[in-house]
Amino acid sequence: MGDSTATTCTGTTKRGTPCQNPALPGEAWCWWHHPDKADARKLARSKGGKARHGRRLGDVGQGEYIEIGELGDVVGVLERELNALLSLEKSISRARAVGYLASVLSSIYKDSELEQRLAALEAQAGTGR
Repeated sequence: MGDSTATTCTGTTKRGTPCQNPALPGEAWCWWHHPDKADARKLARSKGGKARHGRRLGDVGQGEYIEIGELGDVVGVLERELNALLSLEKSISRARAVGYLASVLSSIYKDSELEQRLAALEAQAGTGR
């Protein structure tokens, strides 16, 4: 048989129904409703928001301006973002983003190679731009 001394929290949910969580030992409320735990709950919510699943604060929105003047600039940006993604915790979202950026980089390299070959053919034919 289980411990029959465990009590249920006397708090009320946002919907107005009785809380079903077990009360803290020797208390009438659970951790979520105990009036003395308000600061601890606030701190826990703050830490949870700052964690952001492996992202570090300050990595985003630094006001960095990047001028794209040629294809190499685009490749540089994509490579930098790909490396930033790889530094994050493994997840399905990360895998999708890495796959997408790798696909875009692959397309750029193919297009660049075709452009170079076309320019070489045009130079041979004397019809260069």
